[in-house]
Amino acid sequence: FELLNDPETIANIEESYDFKFMTIADYELKEKETKDVEDKLKGHSEILEKKIKEEEDTKKEVIAIRKEYETLMKNPLLGLENYCGSCKWG
Repeated sequence: FELLNDPETIANIEESYDFKFMTIADYELKEKETKDVEDKLKGHSEILEKKIKEEEDTKKEVIAIRKEYETLMKNPLLGLENYCGSCKWG
């Protein structure tokens, strides 16, 4: 057990196995940071899901409006296919 308190032994173990020993306080701090990030990610995930749903709803609305637009543009009674907004009339 005395070897585990030797800084040189600890340094050799850390180097050999590519990991770092930390104090309980450091561990608890890292654990709290991880929990905070998980909570933040959960909140962002909920926002992302909401935005994705809004996008899907908007796409459905655009498709419906585009169909109506095409129907109106093809209607011979309205003659919209002949309209030229940039043309000089007269």
